[in-house]
Amino acid sequence: MKKLFWLLFIFILVVVIATLGQLLSGNVVIYLDEYKVSFSLNLLIAGWIITLLGVVVAWKAIKSTFMLPQSIAAFFIRRRLARVDKMLTQTLADYLSGNYLKSAKIAAKLAQLNISAERQSLCLILAIDAAIRVNNLSNVNKMIDKLNESANLNINQAQKIIRAKSATLNQQYLHAITLLKEVIQFDSKNIAAYQLLLENYIYANDKENAEECLKWLKKRKIFPLYLNEFYQRFGVIN
Repeated sequence: MKKLFWLLFIFILVVVIATLGQLLSGNVVIYLDEYKVSFSLNLLIAGWIITLLGVVVAWKAIKSTFMLPQSIAAFFIRRRLARVDKMLTQTLADYLSGNYLKSAKIAAKLAQLNISAERQSLCLILAIDAAIRVNNLSNVNKMIDKLNESANLNINQAQKIIRAKSATLNQQYLHAITLLKEVIQFDSKNIAAYQLLLENYIYANDKENAEECLKWLKKRKIFPLYLNEFYQRFGVIN
């Protein structure tokens, strides 16, 4: 669309210059001491336009040069996030295929990286759930206590999710739901919080809210981690 706009602009500019060339036939005379410089008015207009375009191009080139370090940094950040997402996808695949030991190890490793609170929360939930399924309770307790002293706001949201998971393990479902609602109030698109909310609503026998969480996840084409538990307790959604 942007290229089309520039092509249209150049076309209009050419038409305007051609029209002015027919209408304006005067000359411009400049006196410099004993020298006299004379050229057509059309040449003056064309020179002014070319100069203006040259200034614009030069400004964009200079701006791009100064922005180059930021562009390079953004490229490496995107590449690192793509690698993290690829590893997270593999972790989910291992979890869903029953390879819980491998899933727990990779998820715990990912949770220690400098990633977004949402990804970190999801990794920790996966690591905890996978560790529970292989009865590695020491790792569960270690991961639950992992972020207790952090002052970072995003990490605090992850802390709430981990505390909610801890409450879930202790069958304190209402407390877990309260913590998760606080996370969602801060970040309404937090996938990890919705995944864990679904689990707690299932265990609290709150079918209506569990269905809402399930629909929220499916609407965003996200596989619900606790889908089997939902079907076992409530059956298939009508």
